[in-house]
Amino acid sequence: MFIGYIPATIRYDQELSPRDKLIYCEITATLDKDGICTKNNIHFANTTGCTKSTVSASMTKLRERGYISIVIEKDQESQKFRKRYIVLTSMSDFQGGGNPELEKAMSDFQGGVTPFSATSSEGGDVKTISNTDDSLYNNSYKVKYIYSDKRDRINYNQNITQGQLQYLKKIVTDFYSAKHKQFPEYVKAEWHQDNDLTIGSVNTLYDLITKDSWDEKGVRDVIRWAIDDDFWSKNLLSLKTLRSKSANGMSKFANLHLKFNN
Repeated sequence: MFIGYIPATIRYDQELSPRDKLIYCEITATLDKDGICTKNNIHFANTTGCTKSTVSASMTKLRERGYISIVIEKDQESQKFRKRYIVLTSMSDFQGGGNPELEKAMSDFQGGVTPFSATSSEGGDVKTISNTDDSLYNNSYKVKYIYSDKRDRINYNQNITQGQLQYLKKIVTDFYSAKHKQFPEYVKAEWHQDNDLTIGSVNTLYDLITKDSWDEKGVRDVIRWAIDDDFWSKNLLSLKTLRSKSANGMSKFANLHLKFNN
C-alpha cells in the first residue's frame, strides 16, 4: 500500500482547491522508485471520484503553480501520444514523513544522482530529459516533450489461421469504428494505426475462444450487443480488457455474457 503526502506548501496554498491537493497527494502516492508518476487521468479519476476533465484542470493548476513538471513522450514519426511523466518540483517543499522511497526520490530530484530519463524498452531511441535539468525548475509550468522511435512489435498469435484472422478482424473493426463514433475523444479516428490496440484485441478474442472456451459466434454477438448497451457502451472501450478479472472474480467478458443472456 502506498502512502500519499500533502506538504505544507501545498496544504496552505489558497490558490489550490481541495481537489487539487487531493490529486497532488495521489501523485506522491504513485511515484515509482525514480520519483516519477506515470499514471493517466483515468487512474486519478477512479481513485479520487473526479471526472477526467476535473483531473486535467487540477494537473494544469499544479503545473502552473510550479508544484509538478509534466513530460509527454510522443512517437517521433506519427507524433502520437505514448506516455506522460509527472515529476515533483522543488517548490513542493517536501520535508519527508516516514516514506524513505519518496524522501529519496525528492532528494534525487533536488540535486541527487538519479536522472529522470524516458528510455525505450523495445530498442528504440528516445530523447532524454533529466530530472535535474534546470529547465524543469525554471519552467515547470510548461509541458515538456520527448520523442521516441519505438516500434510496435506485437504480433498476431502464430496459431491463428487466415480464416480465423479475417473473422476476428471484422469483429475488431466493427467495434472500434462504432466506439470512435460514440466516444471520439477516447477512440481516435486513427485507432486502426495502433498495432498494440488492433493486434492485441485480435489476440484477446482468440484467447477467449481457444483458452476460455467461449463460442466464436457468442463472442461476436456479445460484443455487438455491448456496443449499444446503456451500461457497457460506456464501460467497454477496449477489447483488450475482456479477459481481465472483475471485482467479482469473473472475467469482464463473462460478466458481459451473463448480462447478455438475462
